[in-house]
Amino acid sequence: GIAKYTKLLAELGTTRRSISDQPRQTLNKGTVAVAFSPNTDFWTRPEFRIYATRASWNKAAADANASTFGANGRRAATIYGIQMEAWWE
Repeated sequence: GIAKYTKLLAELGTTRRSISDQPRQTLNKGTVAVAFSPNTDFWTRPEFRIYATRASWNKAAADANASTFGANGRRAATIYGIQMEAWWE
């Protein structure tokens, strides 16, 4: 937590997929977020987040997904958004 109701969050990830007789597909991503919740404990909910994600992938992943995120040879994207999370018992 950085203030009474505010947290900074970060996530890094990578995914690799190998299919017989095809080049290995790789996707890397990183996300940063500012979160607002009743306190700064990690598991406190509800939580409202504002985030940015940067993803990049190799040519093999772009070629295999040419109808979606790899369209026109695209190899990277940045996504911004908001998210709300709440739990009930």
